[in-house]
Amino acid sequence: MKEFSKRQLEIIHASIALIGEGGIQEFTIKNLANKIGFVEAAAYRHFSSKSDILFGVLTFLEDIVTVKFDEINQLPINPIEKIKLTIKEYFLYFSTNPALITVHLSDGIYKNEPTIQLKVLSIMDDTINHFKILLDESIEKGEIRHDIDSQELALLIVGTMRISVTRWSLKNNSFDINNDTEKFFLLLQTLLKH
Repeated sequence: MKEFSKRQLEIIHASIALIGEGGIQEFTIKNLANKIGFVEAAAYRHFSSKSDILFGVLTFLEDIVTVKFDEINQLPINPIEKIKLTIKEYFLYFSTNPALITVHLSDGIYKNEPTIQLKVLSIMDDTINHFKILLDESIEKGEIRHDIDSQELALLIVGTMRISVTRWSLKNNSFDINNDTEKFFLLLQTLLKH
């Protein structure tokens, strides 16, 4: 996990808030300085550029995801319950932190930022791998059918979660996304039954 200074964390949180309030186009060093109450040049003492701040935001998110996956993996429950809990936590996290949807799931805005693209891809790959490991354990324990490729199923799960959260965001958070957790998991259980 990356160690951020107190000021860097303040900048990261203010950046997330700015993006949440007005989208990525509102995320400028000038707006950030106004939000925090410092001169623009002060931001560059803590981050080398606007892209570096976005990279910091994504690193912050990646650290949260890593800790959450580790916590779930340590629980004394079966792998299928860990899958359900991961899905629930994913929806809960983004529903309580909607600004991060724009930062994390709008991968198209980073086309000219290869380091940021790689960070987004790293978070995505970690999430897919988390599900793949749990699916492999579920298959090994006979909890789910064994004739489905765990990698492809992990992609299906993560893709469905991403689309659900993006859809919720595009609909201005007009429905309770956490209700989708149970529906999604019931559908998943139906697909995975022996």
